[in-house]
Amino acid sequence: AASPRSEWPPLVLVPVPSSLAATRARGHDPMLRIARRAAYVLRASGRPTAVLPLLGHARTVSDQAGLGAMARASNLTGAHRIRPRLVDRLGAETVVVLVDDLVTTGASLAEAARALRVVGRAPTAAAVIAATTRRLPLDRPLPTG
Repeated sequence: AASPRSEWPPLVLVPVPSSLAATRARGHDPMLRIARRAAYVLRASGRPTAVLPLLGHARTVSDQAGLGAMARASNLTGAHRIRPRLVDRLGAETVVVLVDDLVTTGASLAEAARALRVVGRAPTAAAVIAATTRRLPLDRPLPTG
């Protein structure tokens, strides 16, 4: 009999890209590196997993620090595009998982999911490293100083 692992559909991890300025400043794309490491660990456990950097930047966005939920959503609306040459690598049974570092309001994940839905590949899940705790109403700016 087949093991449960052999029946798992393949995963494709799609990193949410950092801003171009942040990537340049760091000298690498941390989410791509994290997604590759996660895929390595998943493959080692028997789960077929690949990383596809499907998301690119459609336009420049402002720094999200200090923005409330509505401002973050507005800042990111339409910010991502899909790299069409990579979409063809997604199999029909592939489970698409967004990978991001931090969830504050969910605006980055919502925008990434929107871009994937445009090409008919809505993500099944998102994997994140950390999430913030909401302390203020989402539409109120963060205090400074």
